[in-house]
Amino acid sequence: MNTRKESKWMSLLVLCTFFVSLAPVVNAQDEVSTKIVGFVKAPMGQGYYYYSVPFKNIGDDEQIIFLNADYNDDGVLDGYSEGTFSNQNFSTGDKIFKFNPATGSFRPAITFRTVNLKTGWFESTPIPPFFAKLTDVGFSAGEGFAVQYANPPAEGGETYMLGEVNDETVEIPINPGFNVIGNPFPSNLLISDAFVVDPSDATISPTPGNGVAPFSPINGDVIMTGFNPATNSWQYRAVFWDNPNTPAADGKWYYATPFPPLFAKEITTDTDLEKWTLQPGKAYLYKAQNGFIWKVDSPVASE
Repeated sequence: MNTRKESKWMSLLVLCTFFVSLAPVVNAQDEVSTKIVGFVKAPMGQGYYYYSVPFKNIGDDEQIIFLNADYNDDGVLDGYSEGTFSNQNFSTGDKIFKFNPATGSFRPAITFRTVNLKTGWFESTPIPPFFAKLTDVGFSAGEGFAVQYANPPAEGGETYMLGEVNDETVEIPINPGFNVIGNPFPSNLLISDAFVVDPSDATISPTPGNGVAPFSPINGDVIMTGFNPATNSWQYRAVFWDNPNTPAADGKWYYATPFPPLFAKEITTDTDLEKWTLQPGKAYLYKAQNGFIWKVDSPVASE
């Protein structure tokens, strides 16, 4: 384990449950610590659930979070408290699917199971005699993925994420086409604040549409929110559009509304925050016209 860097920050306990309000979730505590620790709850149940990693791994400078808790391959689950997930949350047959932006599809499942007296996350391999191996697949901060639970509770189930809060700007590559991404920090982030045009640098800017209206045609970036496991679909869609009637060519986020005369409404702090806020631990479907680097500033940036 890498030596943990000292920090002037007080220890923070971050608690975000998706069944309550969207109030700020970072609260200072009295105990002084060398790191800022976050804790996020997320719902679980029947069907697929989409998650993302809102932390960096404790003690891991590369910010990669491994699913396999058996770090030294000795059959002992000795590292789960240091990672995002605890294996205590999972049962045999649970599956995790990583998204491959290059193909726009999910990779083969990584399955939680016991093989040769070892319990953990296994991936299939076509090389005999071992047709399953403990995986070393990990996740970067903000990377989205899907989970399917084999034996979920009937209602009220939760999983949790635990890790160190990034105190620096996180850069997430957005590829042309579909991406599954999430908020890399355990604090709420409004979509209109998260994705904005930088006039001086197109490499870190989303692409706005230039049609006569936001949805006519849709030729800018699109984000889908509110995944519903019961219907296996995303419920809400927002598009990035450059209004030709305004002088600033910077792009704004809009969503459709059935109420005339406004059939498209700009996302602001006055809109439905539950729909248009990137909540910690959840993942979202982002379709980009062009690739760019999504730069997200830390809410607890060090001095």
